[in-house]
Amino acid sequence: DAEERESLLSRKIWSRRSSISPEFVDCSVRIYNGKTPVRCKITEGKVGHKFGEFAFT
Repeated sequence: DAEERESLLSRKIWSRRSSISPEFVDCSVRIYNGKTPVRCKITEGKVGHKFGEFAFT
């Protein structure tokens, strides 16, 4: 489980329309905004929302 969480910590998200699932909680991801990846910390309150809501273009 530690290896799986480590791989999520450095994950770059290209699909802004994808929903955030509970497995991303407490992970830091980089969401591509069309120009550069934006770092975002995923919390329980963000589960169910789309990644694009947290990386403005």
